[in-house]
Amino acid sequence: MADALYIFIGHSGTARFFSINAQFICDADMKIMNVVSRWPGSTHDARIWDNSVVAARFEAGIYDGLLVGDSGYALSPKLMTPVLLPTTQGERRYNRAHILTRNIVERTFGVLKKRFQILEKGMRFNPVKCGNIIVAASVLHSFGIEVGDVFQADEADVENEPYEVEVVEKIDK
Repeated sequence: MADALYIFIGHSGTARFFSINAQFICDADMKIMNVVSRWPGSTHDARIWDNSVVAARFEAGIYDGLLVGDSGYALSPKLMTPVLLPTTQGERRYNRAHILTRNIVERTFGVLKKRFQILEKGMRFNPVKCGNIIVAASVLHSFGIEVGDVFQADEADVENEPYEVEVVEKIDK
């Protein structure tokens, strides 16, 4: 599953706030398989995907399989997106299944932000450092899942939002 999460950042002593549009890919166990956290918040999800190492590896046939993304991404042979205006019963069933599948990445975001509350409350560092913090939190989150340290957030806090990520790309300085 692929999706983007907006993380707000600001500079101490100023009223200026910025955001990072971070792209995450996760598996069904909410383990983050990939995160790209170097794009400004105004960047469209599809642009982040088109410029990612993961997209290039899928295109080159290095990676096999399918990803599920929201309507912020363009439909492609490897990235399934919802039907925007479903007209048939099949399209409506597809969208329902798509929503249920994508729910994991939303839950992953909720757990990640509860586990590392700096991601929820905002950061007051330069954008490069903020991007590094997002990657570090993603790595630690996935390591916790790998070793069985599963974070138990309140259901009311997570609101059934799924999460999954794999860290593949490195932030350029």
